[in-house]
Amino acid sequence: MKNNNTPKMAQEIDFKQDFNDYEDAWKYLKKSVKTEDYVSVCIGYYRKDMSYIDRIEGRAWVQLYRYELPRALYNRWLWVIEWRAAKCKCQHPREDVTSVTCYFDKKIGDNDEALEILNKMHNHLVQLLRKTRQLEDLKEQQTKQLFILDYDNQSVDKIQNEIQRRKSEYLRLKDELKTML
Repeated sequence: MKNNNTPKMAQEIDFKQDFNDYEDAWKYLKKSVKTEDYVSVCIGYYRKDMSYIDRIEGRAWVQLYRYELPRALYNRWLWVIEWRAAKCKCQHPREDVTSVTCYFDKKIGDNDEALEILNKMHNHLVQLLRKTRQLEDLKEQQTKQLFILDYDNQSVDKIQNEIQRRKSEYLRLKDELKTML
């Protein structure tokens, strides 16, 4: 009979904790940068007759309604958009009326440089969360040990240096993003 209380190996990855770090970093980043989450909703259909041909898909898109709303407002009034799409389906019974939803950030928009900086900031935040958790685990292990080895102190110092480096890089990127926006 195997013992299920075996300790985790150092190489084993905790995917749930990694996902939580990833999500927590995005939430913190959105608060610190003060992003403006918007939704673009388009209700329309593709014209079946070939009187106008779209260059991309070879069909013509007929736009009936278009909305740009803050995401919170979209979540609250989604039923209105669904009702409007259903009404359009009734008004155009022979057409395949669809609604297309696109999520975007109004503050950053299509600025590729700002998106790249934001992704770098996110990576640094995720690594900060992981390293601080690793540091807490090491300190907890040291409190349980009778003798503290010099090797343990070196690893703690190494992790603390990594945390300081990540913090300074994150703050530098944050200042760069503020000047850009």
